[in-house]
Order: sequence, then C-alpha cells, then structure tokens
Amino acid sequence: AFATLGIQSEPLMATLTERVLEDGFVATFNAQDVANVAWALGKLGVRDLRVLEALADHALKADLLASCKAQELGNILWGYAKVGACHRPLMEAVAEEMLRG
Repeated sequence: AFATLGIQSEPLMATLTERVLEDGFVATFNAQDVANVAWALGKLGVRDLRVLEALADHALKADLLASCKAQELGNILWGYAKVGACHRPLMEAVAEEMLRG
C-alpha cells in the first residue's frame, strides 16, 4: 500500500527488509509474494541487494516462476530493472518462462 501511494519511510523499509531476511521467512513466499515485493522495492526505489538476492534465490529454488502469471513475471522484471539490479539466473529463468507462455 505504501508503494502504491508512493510513501517512503526509511525506518519502515528497513524493518520490512530485515523481516524478509529473517531465517525462513522468504521461504513462505509464493509467486505473487515475490512479484509484489520486487515491484514494491522498484516503485519505492529501494535497492536492497540482499532482499533481491533472497527473492531471486527463493523463486529459482522453489520453481515459483512456472506458477507466475504474465503480470507477475513483468512485475519481477520491472522491480529489478527499476532499481538497477540484475540477477542473471533469475532474468534468464523469467525469459524462458515467458517464451513458454
């Protein structure tokens, strides 16, 4: 909601990103969760490479991309691109998934 409204709160973002990084938390994410967090980081311009790495690793290990809708794949790509982050294995996997259609 904060991202949609464009409201930035550094203390809130720090707390949320730390929560994502807590042991086992990101492992509970489904495809939509990964897409939403990537999109929100991009929308707010939060370039936390630790969180982006955790999202990418989880999406790849849990094979979440196969269950992503086209919008979710787009949101993942957009979020990473918006903050200038490139996780090559994730980008390649998203491209493959998009080609499968």
